[in-house]
Amino acid sequence: MESGAFMSTTTESNSPKLSRPQEKLLSNIIHQMESVTGDWEMPWHNLGKSGTPQNIYSAKNYRGFNKLVLMLKQSEMGYTTPNWGTLRQWNSRRSKVLAGEKAVTLFYPVFRYDKRGNEHLAYFRPFWVFNGNQVSNYNPDHPDLFDGMGLNNDFVLPSVDELIRARKISLSFGGMSAYYNFVQDRISIPAKKKFVGSSTSTANEAFHATLLHEMVHWTGHKSRLNRPHHQHWGDDVYAFEELIAEIGAAFICCDYNITNAPREDHAKYLKSWLRSLNEDMSLLWTAASQAQKAVDYLIGQKEKAPEHDHEEPTDFALEMQPTQSDLFY
Repeated sequence: MESGAFMSTTTESNSPKLSRPQEKLLSNIIHQMESVTGDWEMPWHNLGKSGTPQNIYSAKNYRGFNKLVLMLKQSEMGYTTPNWGTLRQWNSRRSKVLAGEKAVTLFYPVFRYDKRGNEHLAYFRPFWVFNGNQVSNYNPDHPDLFDGMGLNNDFVLPSVDELIRARKISLSFGGMSAYYNFVQDRISIPAKKKFVGSSTSTANEAFHATLLHEMVHWTGHKSRLNRPHHQHWGDDVYAFEELIAEIGAAFICCDYNITNAPREDHAKYLKSWLRSLNEDMSLLWTAASQAQKAVDYLIGQKEKAPEHDHEEPTDFALEMQPTQSDLFY
């Protein structure tokens, strides 16, 4: 299958043109992918211990591409906290951003309605956040300023075993390889004792990371999220589905504090990914969006309708005007 055909089946028709900040961010991640060494470690591998990126104001986890960006930054900088906030949010908690610290650019979707009343994604607006390691006077245990941080009272993350039971996932154990059979709608995986640890992950983590990867594939079945199914093994649609599963597994492993070690059997997809991504960088954005939907489906979390009714909330709107220093980050 030609790459153009692949892109037509995976790119969302109402996706807006990428802005320069988005292109810069995507280019940086693609460059990291191009710099892969012999051990084939993608930028999103081994991120589990850094924690799921969370906003200090809402105590909610970041999602989709924003989540991927912050996970990578936490790993790159060695941050010990997954808590992030805008300049104003940190100031409201009497924490000042340290001199010389640079913000991370994230993007907020802006929706508009057409004449028929249908909602469409119009564009993305940038905003800027700092990590808790970049500010002074950061004390998440402070009862007045940081009460409730790190807690999402609306949702309790189920265990992996609970996910399997709740979703009634068909599993078979045995053999020497892990895969999802689309026709049989079944995941096959080697027995747990067959997995070995590494310098960055335990054998148990390797087993669960592999299982979660296949579970992301499972969500793509026509009876669930109905993602495009490949025509031939190894074609571009197949490779793109692997990219979704890679990022989705990284997301959910991060949520469970599981180290998601690289799998050598996925190295063969790298060339196809890079070819397609260099032709259309927005595919990485799309893959992260599809991965988030897969994770939401697995853990049973449904995003509530925003309280701001498709307009930026008052406190957020104030963050839309960056300082001069923000513009160069």
